[in-house]
Parts: sequence; C-alpha cells; structure tokens
Amino acid sequence: MSEISLTGSPQRWRGRYLDAADLFVPGRLRQDAALRARAENVVNAALMAATAGPFYALVYWLLDLRVAAVEILACCLVMLLAPPVLRLSGSIVAARELFLCALFFNFTWLTWHLGGSAAPTASWLVTAPVVAMFLGGVASGVFWLVVSCLAAGAIWLAPTLGLALPPAPRVDMPLLHLVCDLGLYVVVLVFVLLFELTKTEGFVKLKQALSTINELAIRDELTGSHNRRFLLGLVDREKERSDRNGHPFCLCLFDLDFFKRINDSFGHAAGDAVLRAFAQAVQGQIRATDAFGRYGGRGVPPDAARNTGARRGGAGRAGAARGRRAALRA
Repeated sequence: MSEISLTGSPQRWRGRYLDAADLFVPGRLRQDAALRARAENVVNAALMAATAGPFYALVYWLLDLRVAAVEILACCLVMLLAPPVLRLSGSIVAARELFLCALFFNFTWLTWHLGGSAAPTASWLVTAPVVAMFLGGVASGVFWLVVSCLAAGAIWLAPTLGLALPPAPRVDMPLLHLVCDLGLYVVVLVFVLLFELTKTEGFVKLKQALSTINELAIRDELTGSHNRRFLLGLVDREKERSDRNGHPFCLCLFDLDFFKRINDSFGHAAGDAVLRAFAQAVQGQIRATDAFGRYGGRGVPPDAARNTGARRGGAGRAGAARGRRAALRA
C-alpha cells in the first residue's frame, strides 16, 4: 500500500501542476501540439521566476544590496505577467517577449550595478538566449544570444568609452559569486526539469492518441468487433504461421439468413440492431485466444482446430439466433 502511495503521489502532483498550467493556455493553442508545448514552456518559465526570484532578492537584501533586491522583485513581477498575457491575448510571442525582456533587463542591470564584466551576475546573461530557445525555438534563441552578447560587450567597453560604472558594492564578493553560480545551476536545472515534465506529458498524450487511432482503425464502428482490414491481415498471419509450424487453423464464416428481408421489413435500424446482437452473441461464445470481426456481414474466429472450430461455429450460430430474435423484439 505504501509503495502505491509513493509512486502515485508524484504522478498526482505532476497532473495537478499540468492542469494548473493549462489554465493559462487558450483553447485554440491546445489543439496544436507544438503551440501547446511553447505555451506551457512560457508558464514553466514564469513559475521558475516566481520560485527562484524571491529567494535571490532575499539574499541580496541580507547582503545589504537593497536596491538590487527591489529590482529583482520588480522584474519577477513583470515575468509573472507572462501567463496572464498569454491567457488574455492568446499570443505566445507577446507573453514570451515580455518574459524575456524582463529577464534580460534584470541581469543586464545587475551586471552593470555590481561592477561590470567582473560582476557575479555577468554569467547570468546566458539565461536569456537559453530560455528563448526553449520558448521560441532557434530564431528566438539566436536573436537573444546576439542581444546578450551586445549587452556584455557594451558593459565591457563602457569604461574604455569614458562611461563610468557604478562603484562596486562593499560586500563579500566571493560569497556573492558563490551564490550567483549556485543559483545559475539550480535555475537551469529546474527549468530543464519543468521542460522535461511538459515534454514527457506530451509524449504520453501522443502515445494515447496513437493507441486510440490504431484501435479505431481495426474496429468496426457498428458492432465494435474487428473490421475487414484487421481480419485480412490476421488471416495472412495465421496462414504464414500454419505453413511455418504445420499446425492447422480454423477460418469460420457466418452468414445471416434473410438479412435483406429484415432490412426491407423493419428498416436499417433494425438490421443494425441484429448485427450488434449477432456480434455480441458470437463474442460471448469464442475464447480469449480467438478473434471475431465483421467481414461484409461475416465473422472470423481463427486459431482453432477444425473440429473445435465446427463446435464453436455451431454454438455461435445458436447464440446468434437467440440474439437476433431478442433484437427484433426490442
């Protein structure tokens, strides 16, 4: 019992998180798998900012970098506007660029404010193109990579061009470097995990959809039994197996007598009811190793010896007759 709860709990939390993330994804975006993944990644990025940003703001505040702490919180609030913008506007681009602009401004301003290229946040400038790659693809990633490189180059060239940088804060810079480096590792890891969560869920849904499509492709819509396509393939496989191992197999065809008269006298709806009752009656008689399907009004249960097939065919015929009478009475 405990093992079930341990394995089920993460799945429940994952489901709840994905359900909550879907609240910000407009309905029209959910119809396209690629657009849905992009939209969910915007929500993931906003969640990352909401969870990581306040902790770093607290660290800066404790290090007496009060202005930097306020700036981090302000940028986090702007990033948190991305999911509502996505929901209200239905535009992934608008929500994505709002988030990326706030992210880029945050680390560019911190790098400038904390001493330029030697600032502990200089390495964080890489986050904008990395996140842009996940949110918008190659084009967005390349664009923000160019912008980040230009910003880093401008900060490095500023003293050469006579632009004075703000004085470096009097804090424990090695500690601040350590906090920023560890924070970078954690944020990248969390975002990748959230992206993997979304991608895995997408693969699960795709697998379920393909399974449903495959099942529908081999089922007769009226009776729910296998259709002609499946039966033809099954007969070919059974014939090959019989030729290979020398074991016989049974191919049993049922024909409904006077079925056209039923359609003419009682209508096609009654004929459909007879076919459904017939299919249910035969499926109730065959074994789990047999297969039954509709082949232009005929059924096929393979993998039985000749005499066994004859017995089961007789039982199926008797059951089908009872089912047909019951259907006509209904």
